[in-house]
Amino acid sequence: DLESQFHDGVHLCLLMGLLEGFFVPLYEFHLTPHDFDQKVHNVAFAFELMQ
Repeated sequence: DLESQFHDGVHLCLLMGLLEGFFVPLYEFHLTPHDFDQKVHNVAFAFELMQ
């Protein structure tokens, strides 16, 4: 289910690195986001990787 897999941005960050062919450092995003702000940070970071 896409809605549950990408809701926190973790898989989205890893997918962007995989599609672009580079390693995304694990310290750049929250692997286990605990609150809404951390999830927003992950999604925003994934959008930065898309540019």
